[in-house]
Amino acid sequence: PVEIVIPEPAEIPSLPVGKVAIPSFFSGAFFIGASLFASFMNFLYNAYLARSIGLSEFAIIGLLSNLFFLTQIPLGALGTTVTHQSAYFKGKFKTAIKSFWISTLDRYVMISLVITAIWLILTPFLSIYFNIDNPIPFLVITPIWFLGVATAVNNGYLSGNHRFIILGLIVIFEAIAKFAFSYLGVY
Repeated sequence: PVEIVIPEPAEIPSLPVGKVAIPSFFSGAFFIGASLFASFMNFLYNAYLARSIGLSEFAIIGLLSNLFFLTQIPLGALGTTVTHQSAYFKGKFKTAIKSFWISTLDRYVMISLVITAIWLILTPFLSIYFNIDNPIPFLVITPIWFLGVATAVNNGYLSGNHRFIILGLIVIFEAIAKFAFSYLGVY
């Protein structure tokens, strides 16, 4: 028979916040709660827009939302890669490597500017393809690539360095801002 030895659980690492250390599980729980709050705000956003605007406008917003979610495929991969590298450097050198973050941000922001330029060139063709009379909705989401890359790199760096409270606050802010802008846009 093979005997399985279960090691003693390690002490829960903590993140320093001011003079008080907050356990990692608390910051992770805060991030999960912030994500749940953001999901509820997203539900309110969709319910509000569905009742406040016409079907064609809601369809355009749905199209733009879907295009946004399609951009999350490469941006999510970028964020995950930055998270992995940040966590690796933090584990190896016991500190966050700011130079990695800055060099990654610089490199990918330049690439995102090229992609943004391509998006601007394709905007008239996209409006024809999707049968939208006005190309302004596509122009409004033009910064999606530039801001998406910056957000993916920054969030990946924060996540790799276990800054879940900051990430949770960002998620809450994004959800509230999305709902507020939709309310102000319809009102």
